[in-house]
Amino acid sequence: MSTTMQQYIDEAEKALLHTYNRYQVVFDKGDGVYLYDMDGRRYLDFVSGIAVFALGYHNEEYNDALKAQIDKIEGTGLGMAITKNIVEMMNGTISVESEPGKGSAFTVELTLKLQDVEKN
Repeated sequence: MSTTMQQYIDEAEKALLHTYNRYQVVFDKGDGVYLYDMDGRRYLDFVSGIAVFALGYHNEEYNDALKAQIDKIEGTGLGMAITKNIVEMMNGTISVESEPGKGSAFTVELTLKLQDVEKN
């Protein structure tokens, strides 16, 4: 297992509830019915289309058609609500400044502990 994949797994262990024993893998990409981990190992996706729905197709025509459709619609507005909840869970703040015709600037403020580089 690569160091990078193990680092992702270690970070996930800090944030996820330990409701069951998870298989130690981080999927990097999907292609058709296959998933690929960060070390390039291939897995057959028997579950629910993780390769397609979460990691994407490699079919350029499909990607272009999907992007054209997405570009025609507005967002659902869920992104900011989710962001706000995450920021608040981290005891941070989020603010916005908007100017019609110019756009909006969002500011997220978090207090984070610096990693001790000497230990790593």
